[in-house]
Amino acid sequence: MAQYRFASQIIGRASGRSAVAAAAYRAGQALTDDRTGLVHDFSRKRGVALAEIMAPDNAPDWMRDRAQLWNAVEKIETRTNSQLAREIQLSLPHELTEAQRIELVRGFVNSQFVARGMIADIAIHRPDHDSDDRNHHAHVMLTMRELTAGGFHSSKATPTARSWNDKELLQTWREEWASQQNRILEREGHAARVDHRSLEAQGFDREPQAHLGPSAHGMEQRGERSRIGDENRAKDAANQNRAEQHRREAVINLAIERHRRQHAEQSALRVHALQDAQRLDLIDLERRHHRQALIQAAALEKQYGAAQRTMSAELAAVQARSQTTGWRGLLRKVTGAEKRDQQQAARLSATLGSIEQRKAEAVGTLRNQQAEERRAVQAKQTAQENQLKAELAKQGAARERAILGEAPTRAALQARAAVERQQAQQPTAAPKRPDRSEQWRNRYRKPKESTGRARDRQEIEQQAARPDAATVQARAAVERQQAQQPTERAASITARQVEPWRVKVPARAVKLDARQIEKQAQEKPAPNVEQEAMKHDFDKARIRPQEPRRAPTAPEFVARPAPAPSPSGEVPRPAQRIVQDVPAPAPRRQETPAPAPAKKDWRQATNQQPRAPQPPRDWSAPAERQQAPAPAARKDWDRPQEKPAPQQASKASEPAPRKDWGAAAPRKDWSAPATDRPREIKSLPPRGLAKDRDRDR
Repeated sequence: MAQYRFASQIIGRASGRSAVAAAAYRAGQALTDDRTGLVHDFSRKRGVALAEIMAPDNAPDWMRDRAQLWNAVEKIETRTNSQLAREIQLSLPHELTEAQRIELVRGFVNSQFVARGMIADIAIHRPDHDSDDRNHHAHVMLTMRELTAGGFHSSKATPTARSWNDKELLQTWREEWASQQNRILEREGHAARVDHRSLEAQGFDREPQAHLGPSAHGMEQRGERSRIGDENRAKDAANQNRAEQHRREAVINLAIERHRRQHAEQSALRVHALQDAQRLDLIDLERRHHRQALIQAAALEKQYGAAQRTMSAELAAVQARSQTTGWRGLLRKVTGAEKRDQQQAARLSATLGSIEQRKAEAVGTLRNQQAEERRAVQAKQTAQENQLKAELAKQGAARERAILGEAPTRAALQARAAVERQQAQQPTAAPKRPDRSEQWRNRYRKPKESTGRARDRQEIEQQAARPDAATVQARAAVERQQAQQPTERAASITARQVEPWRVKVPARAVKLDARQIEKQAQEKPAPNVEQEAMKHDFDKARIRPQEPRRAPTAPEFVARPAPAPSPSGEVPRPAQRIVQDVPAPAPRRQETPAPAPAKKDWRQATNQQPRAPQPPRDWSAPAERQQAPAPAARKDWDRPQEKPAPQQASKASEPAPRKDWGAAAPRKDWSAPATDRPREIKSLPPRGLAKDRDRDR
């Protein structure tokens, strides 16, 4: 990832430095110092990607020459402790290309330094061949005097020059450098970002490491120890310990947070279940109170209803009599009836008022009792809910303590980090540069091991692989238990493959590996204790005393009235019976029903022939009591009718004798005993099933 570095320093004569020498080294050129006459030649320096001077528009052209610029700075600064230049060191992102890094440096220098009136000498360096390949950096040397038309200002105390030394401006430069790096990284599609703030300001518990510099870096490259290197190694070990400690704390915090979230959900479900049960209890209580009110109203009506209605009727009658006027009213006054009615009306009114008062007192007493019972139930429910919440909170706190107890304490982690930090601060051998020739020789050298050491190593490996006695006994117990139970492989053999009495369970299907059994036990989901407890609370809150179940009695047969007579051609329906509490009969063996006998046609069996036509009756002859013919059978209109045989044409052509209407009809003898001759019923054609049923009824 990209690293942020923005370092500012002053190049001054007090430390024996020269602006011309610094510019020659950074640009990789040979420059002559006119003040001392020394030639600073760094033309053989490698890794300089860019060396140029950026100046404002009002600067003279000779200031764009590096030798003339810094010799003019050395000439105008006459004091022995003069500040010659300000140097800015920038760390460049290694994720960018060289052209992108040059563009980034030019844009930042032009917007922050040149725009404020300073001249900037830029030098961009590449990493050395024996150093970190990510060490892309830039050196920017800035002038410290304000520019005029002829050159530098004669005084450094100008307002513009003083503003360049402001600490707030330095903080602005740091922030702008991070912002411009992040913008170009985002534009080029890189995920790396930089931050100008300190680790403490960013919220990281990590000690910052010091910059090695060229001297300490050279010592470390040569295998020598350096003070800055030792400090950085100690800080690195301490940072690793802190990172491990924070990682453990993060794991513990995540576990606690996950437990709290799950515990809150389960607690809410259990509380809601309890509230639902309590709400149902309140509904049952309201129903019971309503029944009590109805029963009380019926009891009061039974006790006072008849008397109250009688007294009300008497009072109405008395009041009606009291309103009598005229001579009747005068007569009532004279006889004292009106006074007696008034007294009776007063007594009746007092009695009725007393009845109403008693009824109101009874209703009020019941309502007070019900309200007290309701308050007691609500108080009990509130106590149950508070108790459940307290128990849930106690369980959650116990689980959090268990989670904290499973992890190492913070004090133990801090003590361990202190010991590791102390060990890291002890002087250790500096890392040596690897010898390429030694590595080449060791590549083809096979390590040799003595016979005794190899034997010891084999014994240690065998002891580590050998299971202990407890593990062997546990595996044997599991195998015996599995051998006594049928396996899935043996149970999957169906009757279509082999006979059921010849199924043999293979031994390898019975004996299971102990590792596989342990794996199955671990994969088996643990029972949800919260849901079981919630179900128990709900069942406990909703439990009701069950009424004793009455013993079964003998079957009760309830006979219903016989149905109406069925019409002609229908099978009569039997009377309906209701069987109560009759146990189900045992299943019987299904038997093949016998074929129903064929319906016999009685007309065909008797060979009944159509009756011959009767001769016409002589009404002139005296009436004689004759034997009444048998009633004709009811005709079945549902059966297809048989047509009678046609009569002979000779008989049909005979003329019927004419009736003598002039003869006197004989009178009926009512004194003679009546015969039991039934009334002749004449068959009519069918008019529909409903009409025939109505006629038969």
